[in-house]
Amino acid sequence: MKMRKIIYLIVFILILYFLGIILSDTKANNGYLKNGLTKNYLEKVWASENNNEKIFFICNYYKNLESKYSSISYSTLMSINPDKFDIFNFHKMMSNKSEIRDYSIGNSKIVIDNYGEGLLVIDLLNNSSYRIVTEDPYSRFPAISPNEKQVAFTGLSSDFIAGRLDSDNLDLYIVNIDGSNLKLLAQTKNENGIKGDEIYPKWSHDGLKLAFISYFEDYTKPRTERLKNYYFALYLVNPFTNELKEIYKAKLIFAPIEWSYDSNKIAISAKDNEQDDYEIYVIDIAKNNVTKLTDNNVDDFVWDWGSNDKLIFTSKDDLWVMDSNGDNKKQITKSNGNIEYRNAKWSPDFSKIVAQGYYKQQRKSEIFLIDLTNQNKISKLIGSDNPFISYSHPTWIRFNK
Repeated sequence: MKMRKIIYLIVFILILYFLGIILSDTKANNGYLKNGLTKNYLEKVWASENNNEKIFFICNYYKNLESKYSSISYSTLMSINPDKFDIFNFHKMMSNKSEIRDYSIGNSKIVIDNYGEGLLVIDLLNNSSYRIVTEDPYSRFPAISPNEKQVAFTGLSSDFIAGRLDSDNLDLYIVNIDGSNLKLLAQTKNENGIKGDEIYPKWSHDGLKLAFISYFEDYTKPRTERLKNYYFALYLVNPFTNELKEIYKAKLIFAPIEWSYDSNKIAISAKDNEQDDYEIYVIDIAKNNVTKLTDNNVDDFVWDWGSNDKLIFTSKDDLWVMDSNGDNKKQITKSNGNIEYRNAKWSPDFSKIVAQGYYKQQRKSEIFLIDLTNQNKISKLIGSDNPFISYSHPTWIRFNK
């Protein structure tokens, strides 16, 4: 009898424990999730009021903390209303083993790099989803066209359409948003016949051009020689004619690629030698010239080029803003080395910036909001006390419903 009471007591304690987890998982305090979890089902994307702005971001759940960046248990895409902190989870559209590495948002559709499961398309207007490019489950770097009719992405070998995965190189492909008319768009080779790996395609705003980065390394050579001679190149391709052109070359080019809103210029972060710092360059496609916008002793990374013709970039971990010609550089944050800001994006009215803040010691990220109209006030939009949960890749979108 005494043993039965003990068992009942243990069961009761366990029930209270799990109930506490469930309650804390769904409780938010000013947008700050205590355990980083929300309801695991799809809710309607639009808020009840007429607010059509959303911040999307990735939530990663890790298996352990010792090897975090190779131990993602699964990922989910979330959205949040920046004013009301209404959080929506797209978990039900993905399997529990899904790992999201990147995503691309149009006006009403999202294409997700769903590692190992092809590309996942989410239709926000119809609250539905479907998979495309299932021939190559490891297709990467989706980029949805401005008119949402096509998706550019990179995939393993030009033979994967025929089911022959006999190459480890990544080629650039294009496919209709419904998965039809899949075709090879670009396959680069340098003057020595070395095939490149195509990565990070980005559409111009007019939808007439695609820029992408290609990585060249001769895998037939010894490792020391390979690492000495590898390099990156920036290419343009016409998605209608397949016309291909190399427009820039450097030892290292750091994604993302940022187009000007007139679709005539591209901003990138690059360096000519491994010992150099990353600096920001603008390439004028029509004039075929390159302008160096930063020149200092720290790494500079460009993150967004707004229609206000201003660039957001990081310099030594902190956020800065400057004109597209490099003038009027203004420091926005002062992290004192504790946080490294990444993946920063403009709000639609350019009054705020959303950014991923990476804690170097804890090796985890949270999402922050910077109000440029209120003395650059920084607010934590979403974070977690749970060390196994991290948030990344925010994007601020204004939908035209």
